[in-house]
Amino acid sequence: MNNFTLSIFYVLFNVILFIVSSIILILRIKRWGVSYPFINLFKEFFKRGKLKIYSKLKILINTFIKDLLSLKRAGYLCEERFHFYGRVLLVYGFGGVVIMNLINFILNPLGIPLGFSHPLSVITYLAYILLALGSLMLFLRRFIRVNLRKTTDLSIWLLHLSLFYFSVIGILYFSLLNSGFIFLSSIIFYFYLGGIGLLYLFLPLSEVGYFIWKASALLTHSLSIERESD
Repeated sequence: MNNFTLSIFYVLFNVILFIVSSIILILRIKRWGVSYPFINLFKEFFKRGKLKIYSKLKILINTFIKDLLSLKRAGYLCEERFHFYGRVLLVYGFGGVVIMNLINFILNPLGIPLGFSHPLSVITYLAYILLALGSLMLFLRRFIRVNLRKTTDLSIWLLHLSLFYFSVIGILYFSLLNSGFIFLSSIIFYFYLGGIGLLYLFLPLSEVGYFIWKASALLTHSLSIERESD
């Protein structure tokens, strides 16, 4: 399989899994018997009123930064600082991995080795390291504390292990690629795809799926409050 065919396969692989993951998330929310906040968010954003599109975007950005990006609300749910910092590393690491994978594909679709010192490589490694540390911290926290181990759902254990596996295999893949071991990196690439598949299929069933629902609800609420007070 040549590089161009592999890049097309990678895109289709992600698109198909994204669709499947979205369907799983929608079905899970339906089982909760509640509304779909991301649909409500779309309706609220385009609802007629005195607020202009620019003002609505400003409200969404402010809410996203103050309550979501800063993990302000996530901090309220953490029992200790170790838990909070683990969650911070995991969220920012995961977000960084997603963004850097997209940037790498756009700027380097053929997967040409860039070397360890290239800015794209450095930022990509940093994102994977943050993800590895965050997922490991959250896993160890539940493993060490007996009271958490008794009450933790199995899906949370699997999520943290899946994230740790994905980050480690990602670091290994890019390291082999940058070192010039093309054949070995092509083998590890399929393990890397397996990690991506695990995340896509499992995330909707984890607390991440709930976070997507909760974040959409929070953004919708911030828009509706401003519209009513206007």
